[in-house]
Amino acid sequence: MSLTWVPYNDGSAVQEAIAMAAQLSEQGVVIKPMHQGYEETEPAGTLDQFRQYTDAATGRYKPATGHADVTAAFAGFAKDFMGLPNDFCFALQSNGRVGLGHAFHLVAEAYTSAQLDNIAALVPSSRWPMVDAKAKQARINNMVEYDVTRGNIAKNIIAALEADQGTDKIAVLYTNFPHNPTGHAASPEDIAAIQAKLDEINTDRKARGIAPIVHVCDDPYFMGLPQNENAPFLQSP
Repeated sequence: MSLTWVPYNDGSAVQEAIAMAAQLSEQGVVIKPMHQGYEETEPAGTLDQFRQYTDAATGRYKPATGHADVTAAFAGFAKDFMGLPNDFCFALQSNGRVGLGHAFHLVAEAYTSAQLDNIAALVPSSRWPMVDAKAKQARINNMVEYDVTRGNIAKNIIAALEADQGTDKIAVLYTNFPHNPTGHAASPEDIAAIQAKLDEINTDRKARGIAPIVHVCDDPYFMGLPQNENAPFLQSP
């Protein structure tokens, strides 16, 4: 059959990509989705009943850190699948960008109103616009960029951190691996090297009475991580 040209229109990048893929699929074009999806095996038991959670979150503190059964289930997921510590785990249904916004607001709380005009976020040069939007909602208006290039992830971030020493402008480092939108993955060695540099800088900042650089780690595509044969099942950096 003859194929009809499918345009990529202006608008939301996500929605336009979905619409374009749908039109191509209708013409028999095989699409290989690389966006965020879900496992082929649907979750069962405790997790299944909370996949479409309908309760509302209130401003009241809940002593059980939220709903105890779902919190325990997700704490187990964090430990078993990603090897993350889960001693202080809580669960709250939200869009990922909402969580990112909370993280930037927590960073901003360490600074006075006057200081907020001068601080910056260290962000990847390849990023979705919502990263800047969420930072700016927290009055972190300045962006310093690093390139996400294969084999040079840690080197590029560390170089940016070192260039900032003496100015103390960077307040937060934002990373997301596997990287959205390029798909590049960071190794555990990359993250360890980055964190070692942050620890070094933050030790010096503490001695000088300056707020530390906060590392905000976003894992938007954890299903793209390589898998282990035994727990933790995903090789997360």
